[in-house]
Amino acid sequence: SLSVGRGPSPPLAGSQRVALMIALQHAATVDEVYTVGNTRSLPRVFDIEGLQQTTLQQVECGEDFSLALSANGELYAWGDANYGKLAAPASAEMPTDDDNLPYQPLPERVHGFGGCRIVQLACGSNHSLALTEGGRVWAWGGAVFGRLGPADISSMPLDEDGDPFQPEPVRVDGFGEHRLSFIACGNIHNLAVTREGLVFAWGGAHYGLLGIADAEGNERLESLPRDEGSGQPFQPQPSILDAMSSEVVVQVSCGSAHNFAVTQEGEVWAWGGAKYGRLGLPLKQLESMPTDEDGDPYQPRPVKLNTFPKFTRIRIAACGEWHSLCLSDDGSLFAFGSAEKGRLGLADKKLFQKYDEFDIVPTPQRVLGFEGKKVTNISASAYFSLALIEGGDLWAWGQTAAGWLSVSCTQHVGTPEYQPTPAFLNLAPRTHVMPAALRLTHEAPLLVIVSKERWQCPAAELGMRGLALPLLQGFALSEEFSDMVVRVGEKTMRAHRVVLAGASQFFRDKIVAFPSQADETGSHGGLVL
Repeated sequence: SLSVGRGPSPPLAGSQRVALMIALQHAATVDEVYTVGNTRSLPRVFDIEGLQQTTLQQVECGEDFSLALSANGELYAWGDANYGKLAAPASAEMPTDDDNLPYQPLPERVHGFGGCRIVQLACGSNHSLALTEGGRVWAWGGAVFGRLGPADISSMPLDEDGDPFQPEPVRVDGFGEHRLSFIACGNIHNLAVTREGLVFAWGGAHYGLLGIADAEGNERLESLPRDEGSGQPFQPQPSILDAMSSEVVVQVSCGSAHNFAVTQEGEVWAWGGAKYGRLGLPLKQLESMPTDEDGDPYQPRPVKLNTFPKFTRIRIAACGEWHSLCLSDDGSLFAFGSAEKGRLGLADKKLFQKYDEFDIVPTPQRVLGFEGKKVTNISASAYFSLALIEGGDLWAWGQTAAGWLSVSCTQHVGTPEYQPTPAFLNLAPRTHVMPAALRLTHEAPLLVIVSKERWQCPAAELGMRGLALPLLQGFALSEEFSDMVVRVGEKTMRAHRVVLAGASQFFRDKIVAFPSQADETGSHGGLVL
């Protein structure tokens, strides 16, 4: 999970690579990746050379890097090779980008972990965690704010800002005899759940991130070390959240500033940044909270949410940047927090309240739609949300800028800027998402494993479903196989009816309305815009 809060609709850094990445298993052992993002508005498939004979179990990504976990418990990494992000030192043989920074273009197997099998991954912006089958946690990447645990940072290499980083996986100590069952990363902090249901927290400790305040709300930060750059406190030693020591926790989620824990009984506990109602607490309750230097409220100790409808049992909680989602055991989806640009997927604007001139929904409200089917998994980012429904279909809503939501949603989109309510995300014909593999970061990429039954379908169907596949790419770029001409002013372009119709409702309507327009040669159908 990643991103630093900058407002309900923070701008992207110019160098940030934003992509929607979907690993697609279309045969017994072959995986492929779809991307949607800044430079591409249609899903594009890429065969990952390093994973051609690997079945993926999970994919995760941080800031400009990606990790993949195979079904055999092996870790693969690619992307930005700086600061230990790839769990291996950068080498002189690696290519470099425009800033002369090294990167790994293809997945490379990561060794280490004491030879143990990995069962779960979690990524922050520039650090990562891996959970082994034996319940141990390993960490690598940026080490500031104690994110890597009580490791000795004095011998670590330093980045250009003088911050230490760990280029290879190290085991995180401090859990005693406890074995872990679940891990989550924020930008500068981490949470881990033990097999008994206890929650450990470590990393940045300011503004309630670790939930370590006592019952009176005293944050007990005086004894903690301070980061030299920001002066903020951090806790390198994993510590048990005593506020929840009597609960059996089964799942946790980290945002960059807030957190959730879900108990075996289906209850949700929340702590950290409360701005825009992202904790699911009534606005009146925010007024009595402590505030940060910007005057924004935060909850320093975990509190149980009593704002869900009676008898609701939550199974999964997901932290976005400024909003949150919760999924109940009966498949009902609840959303709260910032309602800007369709993040919450709520059609009834009477639910909205104003907060700093922005629309918010401070307490959980049910998200409707999905053709009456149950939701089975959820993810929330800074800009949009995803829901996986029974049967394997993926639905999306929120901001559509820069291709964050596939244009295959355009038949449902209310405005060019955002999708206000859940819309079916048309990934591929006969494609289904694997329920256990939905993973989403906050500001940058999304990685999802999906499973497709078969490729056997007519080329026309592929085109009409809005996909630009390598299977068709060679033909699509060849004038010899084009079946129409598009003229815009004085410019003439060869095109394909099925591709244009699948990509845009506008072109679909034009083609249906004028099926027999001919160009000046009479050899192709012509379309004048």
